Amino acid sequence: MLPTTLPAISHYRGDLWRDGYRHFGPMSDEDGDPPAPECAGVRMVFNTEKTDELAYELNNDPGTDQGTIVIVNAQAYEFDIPDQALPLAIGTYTWALKTYLQSDYSDPPITWFTGLIHIK
Repeated sequence: MLPTTLPAISHYRGDLWRDGYRHFGPMSDEDGDPPAPECAGVRMVFNTEKTDELAYELNNDPGTDQGTIVIVNAQAYEFDIPDQALPLAIGTYTWALKTYLQSDYSDPPITWFTGLIHIK
């Protein structure tokens, strides 16, 4: 399955994440059914556009220097991104929303969405 590329968005450095993509899902497979088994982990990674290095990430079990993404419904693969800081330097980043069947993100991910974000 190829991920869906969403339109590029802009964000002002230092602003809270309020105007970007805030809700994803519910997801479905090629037959329109919810994916199986249920989602145990979700990450939204932001990589530098030029070097493809990880710059920041949101996930459902954030650690130091990570933001939060909430699993609303694990069976339907539905996620929310709450208001929060997005500490990226000025520039352009690629992002991807990835889901996992293991809560430690150890299994191969499924990438559902990708896009660009311009930090001004």
